[in-house]
Amino acid sequence: MLAGDDNAVVLHDSGIVTALDGFHGGHDELSVLTEVPVRAVITRAPAPRPDSPLRQAMRDLIATVHSFGVRFGVDEVHTLEEAEHWRSAGADGVIGLLPALTAAEVTELLAAWPGTLPR
Repeated sequence: MLAGDDNAVVLHDSGIVTALDGFHGGHDELSVLTEVPVRAVITRAPAPRPDSPLRQAMRDLIATVHSFGVRFGVDEVHTLEEAEHWRSAGADGVIGLLPALTAAEVTELLAAWPGTLPR
């Protein structure tokens, strides 16, 4: 999707939610968020470890995306540890192949993500 993409505007005006998949957080992609009605971005990046200098950079990027009113999702998350790293960095949700969980574990995991369960 390019800045000023009329198709995204038509979809938005028709009530269809749009997302920017493959988001990397560069200047051009951030610019798109100011010009095109995007509800969410989805990235595929390794989870920032708590001791990594990239952790604060990712927190800042997620906060910037949120400042545009856009949600931040992460695809290709494969462990609960990665999911927790992304959650603590501010991501709104994760997608991926996680290990099989019991119903109680799913409930606990969902409860850890603010805003995911109806109250």
